[in-house]
Order: sequence, then structure tokens, then C-alpha cells
Amino acid sequence: MDDLFKSANRLWLATSLRGVQQLGSLFDARSSRYPSNGAQVGAFSKPDLDVSLIEGTARAIYGSGRQIQRQAFTTISDLFSQEVPTPRLAMRTAFQIMQDSAEIMELLTPYRDGQIAWAELHNKLQSFYLFEYIDLVLDISPEVEPSLQELLNRASRLGSFFSVWATEGIGHYYSDWHLARGKLPELLLPGQDGRDLPPPSLIPLHAGLGLSLAESLLRIVEKEQIDAGIAVDRFIQHCQNVRKGFAGEVCEALGLATRNLYPHLVNTIDLHLSQIDDALLAYFWHGVGRAIYFVPTNFPPFRNAPWKAVEMCLREPAHSLGKCNALAGFAWALTLVNLRKPEVMATFLKHHWKDVANSDAFANGVCSAVLVWHDCAPGDEDLDEFRRYAPPKSDTSLVDLWTRFVTQACNDALRYHPIIAKRGVIGEIFRYHDLSEFVRTLERTQDDFTQLVAHA
Repeated sequence: MDDLFKSANRLWLATSLRGVQQLGSLFDARSSRYPSNGAQVGAFSKPDLDVSLIEGTARAIYGSGRQIQRQAFTTISDLFSQEVPTPRLAMRTAFQIMQDSAEIMELLTPYRDGQIAWAELHNKLQSFYLFEYIDLVLDISPEVEPSLQELLNRASRLGSFFSVWATEGIGHYYSDWHLARGKLPELLLPGQDGRDLPPPSLIPLHAGLGLSLAESLLRIVEKEQIDAGIAVDRFIQHCQNVRKGFAGEVCEALGLATRNLYPHLVNTIDLHLSQIDDALLAYFWHGVGRAIYFVPTNFPPFRNAPWKAVEMCLREPAHSLGKCNALAGFAWALTLVNLRKPEVMATFLKHHWKDVANSDAFANGVCSAVLVWHDCAPGDEDLDEFRRYAPPKSDTSLVDLWTRFVTQACNDALRYHPIIAKRGVIGEIFRYHDLSEFVRTLERTQDDFTQLVAHA
């Protein structure tokens, strides 16, 4: 049961592919049946409702129900075909069925915010599947030492959107495989022959590496084999030993792992880091904020619209540095998980603009998320569509909010990316700080360097 509990608490780790593949035909059918202007499929009381819309909804619900039946039969059969059913297979079965069920509930819900809440739940469930079952998605043999090049090649066939999340899962799996055999994942550390790894893969690979390292050390702390402070110091040393420019995403993973797997250690680690370095503390709370978005208690739709996680981000940290980073981390997760569903972000702003208006932390998280996604998936059409999205013009207040918190953040991200990428410091944006001033500092430093060379 301990493995089952831990598996359930890893829902925050990535965005899934397999569920999307299984439901792709249903999504395509839905998108062709329903208008994109937010028409409410549950408003059957209107006397002038198009009969074809009712029929289309009924067919979609029937098809989804049939899909759930088939999925349940297949996954449960797979579960009990094993000699000893495992908690991991049980969780896999449960989440595949829940993922399909969320599709039906989105169709049945009669009001727009409820539909958005179910859509977001579906996205979160997809997030769980790819990370937790990357070995099944990519058909990885546990008996063979994984080849990063081969796994990245397999992931690239999934398309630009899903390959990013698959790559984070690969980094985690690759690191776990080596740590289980008493060695570090060499290709993700400096001085090893990993120079041929595709540049867009490096951020998600190191994010997966950081999660693996953090989980490994926290497990030892939980078994009372070492003190939490000693584990944190060892983790910091690992962060300093990764490739130059990628320490930020590795450090941030400590907050992500701690808040979701061992939340009782958050305050202890906060105190320890506060005595070492503010930057490390910022990375930690940024990770905590991302974790809060994926906390299992925040999964049920009634916890969203309005989002209870916002209150947690503002309440749990005891200091302003933690609050800003937690809110930025939450915004980061909200943006990337729902990149293909910008209506989720719009609905969030409708309910919570007052909660995020007094700080630039939320916009900072959106900007950083878009910047990183642009680095990992350059030219991705989903990001372009997210940037082009606009709320209905009839809701002028929401249009203004979207422009303020999202459109501006996207424009800033694309403007900042070239200088940040050129200087190799993209890991720095895995924490909250003034990005405009940060970029200006990088530009001034570059100008000073150019002048020194010119006068040499």
C-alpha cells in the first residue's frame, strides 16, 4: 500500500501521451461537432437548441462510454493477467479509466466553468500517465541500460508537444536506472560523452534528473538513515555538478519532490536553505508552487474555479520570497499543463485576478513557462495558438486581464529568450526574479565584454 500511496502522489510530474492517443479519435469527433465559441453543451432547456447538437452530444457521450468500457476491460484484464498484480498496475488502470470518465463529465456539465474544471482535470490525469509510465509509452526494457539517444529518438516521433513531456520522463527514468545500480547518470553530468544530445532536450532531461536525485535522497531521509540537512547539502552538491547553465531546473526539483511526496519536510528544508542562500531558497519554493498545482487534493473539479491552490501558495510560505516563488511556480504549471486549452487560464483569471494583481509573480511564472517551452519546442504550433488566443470581445474585462497577464508575458518571453539562451543561463528562470532587469544585466555584461575585447 505504501507504493500505491506514493504512486498516487506523483501526479504532478509531467503531461501524458498515452491517454491522448487512446482518446484522439474522440477529441477529433468533438472538435468537429462543437463550435469553438464556448457554446454550452448542457444548456438543453433552450427551446431553439439545434437538434443536431443534442444528437452530436449524445453520440459523443455514448462513444466515450463505450471507450471506457473497452478501456476498463482491457486494463483490468492486463492487471489480472499478471502473476502478482502490483500497485503500479492498479494505479495505471485507475487513471486510464478516470481519464476517460473526465471526458464524459466535461460533456455532461451544463455550465461553462464546470466544463473547464473537468477539462483541466483531464489534462492533469494525462500529466500523470506519461511521466509514471514512460517505460510503457516508449517500450523501454528494464533489463537493458537505457540509451538517451535512442529514447530521445523514440520520443521525437510523438510530436513536438508530447515529446517535451516524454523527455522529462526519460531524464527521470534514465537517472533512476543508474542510481538503482549505485552510480550517477553520467551523460547528464559534465565531462562525459553527452555532447550530441539535442539542445532542446537538455532542459526537460535535467528537470527529470533533478526529480530523480531529490526523490532518492528524500527516501533516505524518510527511512531516518540521514538527517534532512545532510541530504539537502548532498543535493546542492549534485546541482553544482551538472552541466553549466542547467543547475536551476535541477535545484527547483527539490521543492517539487518535497511538497508532494514528503510535505512534512517542507519547513525543515526551508529553514536549512534560508541559512545557506536566497537563490536556493527561491528555487525550492518555486518547485513547491508547481507541486501545489498538482497536489492530489486539488485534483477534484470542485477544488477549481475558483482554484483552492492559490490560497495554498499564499498561505504555506512564511516569507515573501516563498510566496512570490510559490505563486510563480503555480502559474508555470497552470500555463504548461493547459497550453492546449487556454480557456483554463482565462477562467482562472476571471476568478483570481484580484489575488494576483498586487504582484508580478504570476505574470513572471507565465513568462518563464513560455520562455522554457519555446526553448524546448521551438516553432511549436500549440504555443503559437496559445499566444493568439483571445477571450470573447463581449467580456471586455477578461480581454484586458488576458492582455495584461498573458499576452504581455508571451511577448516578453520571446523577446528575452535570445539573450538568455545565448548566455547559457536559462536555468536562472526556474525561480522568481525581475526578468526585465535580469535581461538588462545580461545585455550590459555582454556590452562591457565586447568593449573590453575591442580595446584589447
